[in-house]
Amino acid sequence: MLARADKKKLPIGLIPNGSGNDLCTSLGIRDLDSALDYIVNREVTKIDTCHVLIDHEDESSLPEEPEERFEVCRHMVMQSSYSFPATVTNKAIPFKACCGKASYTIATLLEALKCNVRPDTYDITIDGKK
Repeated sequence: MLARADKKKLPIGLIPNGSGNDLCTSLGIRDLDSALDYIVNREVTKIDTCHVLIDHEDESSLPEEPEERFEVCRHMVMQSSYSFPATVTNKAIPFKACCGKASYTIATLLEALKCNVRPDTYDITIDGKK
């Protein structure tokens, strides 16, 4: 929806249904009842996204067709990081069935105890420049 060619912005209703529910929790939506309260009351909270263009300098050259546009224009709200957050997310999977949201805390502690908290180095080249 965020890659729409017409730039029309429509509100969406968020209902927590995942194991972590980071986005909903950060917006104060803790359960189904609070989600429905926001929706019924038409409460709107504007949030930023991480916006990435692939092989394009700006949006003026993006395709109009939604499927083609999505291939080169992406918006992310959560999970737009590398390194430790991604590692924790993967390591939490075995604990989700028994521990729910706490699986992320457990995975974080285990990684920290193993001294796996370390900086990662990446080389990025843009337009031939490192």
